[in-house]
Amino acid sequence: MALDVYRQAIEFVPVATSITDVRANILYANSAFERLTGYTKSEIVGLNESVLSDHATPPDTYRKLWAAITSGREWKGRLVNRRKDGTRYLADLTVVPILDAQGNPEYFLGMHRDVTDVHELESKLKNQNTLLSSLVEAAPALIALLNASGKVIFSNPAFEDLQREMPRDVLAPHFLRALNESLGVDLRSLCENGTDFSAVEARIETLDGEIRWFACSA
Repeated sequence: MALDVYRQAIEFVPVATSITDVRANILYANSAFERLTGYTKSEIVGLNESVLSDHATPPDTYRKLWAAITSGREWKGRLVNRRKDGTRYLADLTVVPILDAQGNPEYFLGMHRDVTDVHELESKLKNQNTLLSSLVEAAPALIALLNASGKVIFSNPAFEDLQREMPRDVLAPHFLRALNESLGVDLRSLCENGTDFSAVEARIETLDGEIRWFACSA
């Protein structure tokens, strides 16, 4: 009776959902499960959830999953699944134990969605950020990121090299004052309005009295 109630509750859930026994044999799968995996209900019921498993998933992931759910705890994570046609997808999976009156797992309720596209986007962004970071680090130009208070929150080695030739923590304020003079307006107001500029000259004097000119952009 309880299993029938769960079946009715999850049939129209838009996330691929299945119910298994404690050995992971599939007792029920909803329509979203069919659409995602390519298996019909008549094909998948009676099979083990391992039919979706792929060797690309580290064995330790499965060990942690089973350790959690067999002890009555929920498990969340990502693993690689394989559809009926053999194509792989990255699944964001949640498995919830359904406990009996004694508090022992009687069924497992699994819900998963395809996050392949999300993962690929995350990877691309990470790679782009890594590339950008490498370019900034290697750039011969001085690069610094300032917050609204004018405090440096990020700088590249070229900026830090010049900073060592200045009194402590005064390089950024020096640049701000020099730019304000060259622009004739307050730099912060330009930034707040989203106005950029390029090749604006700034005059900086180092600790030893050397005058240096920089072409600044923002």
